[in-house]
Amino acid sequence: MIYTLAKTDKKDPGPTEAIFFTKTSYQGDGYIAYVGYEVDFGKDLKAPIDSLNDILRSVKTGNICKLVLYEDFDFTGSNVEIPGGSVVSQIPLVGLTSFKAELDLDANVKDELSQCELDKINSEESLKECSLEKKELQDKLKESEGSLKQNKEKLDACEKKSKELQDELDNKKLEDEIKKVKDKLDDCEKKGKDLAEQLEKSEQEKKEYKDQLDECEKKV
Repeated sequence: MIYTLAKTDKKDPGPTEAIFFTKTSYQGDGYIAYVGYEVDFGKDLKAPIDSLNDILRSVKTGNICKLVLYEDFDFTGSNVEIPGGSVVSQIPLVGLTSFKAELDLDANVKDELSQCELDKINSEESLKECSLEKKELQDKLKESEGSLKQNKEKLDACEKKSKELQDELDNKKLEDEIKKVKDKLDDCEKKGKDLAEQLEKSEQEKKEYKDQLDECEKKV
């Protein structure tokens, strides 16, 4: 006879129920155990079968909240109906994760439930959490890299603008210097032109004076 140990998706802390059914459970008899985190199965079992109780004591709850032992057959619907007279009327099937233990005709466990199976479940949960954390960190890293790229682009644009302004300032200074030199040159050219006009005027006056002198000498 095959029985299955399964967990539900219940995540509330504190005491939870572990439900164990033997062959007689289909006549309405059931075994109820109230267990909490890090508490051995088998604690407070009502009239437990010794061999079943022994093996359940070897399995720790860990982070598994609710465990159910039931006969393996095809289930339909959202829950399993338990025969009348049982303490629990139905078992939710939501989030069940199962592995099997074989019982003999006297309802004794033939093969011990492997701690490795529970470790596997816990490891899968840890891996899932780790994967989510990894994805979250990858998203943050990607966001950080995007922000870094944007800041670098802004810095490059700022440095480019700074260079343009510096070049513009340098050109402005150069233009100012050129204007000053040009103004001086224009002033010098103006003075040169004035002096040339004065020189031409002086030469004209000299010529006039010379002509007058020559005319005077002819009369004498």
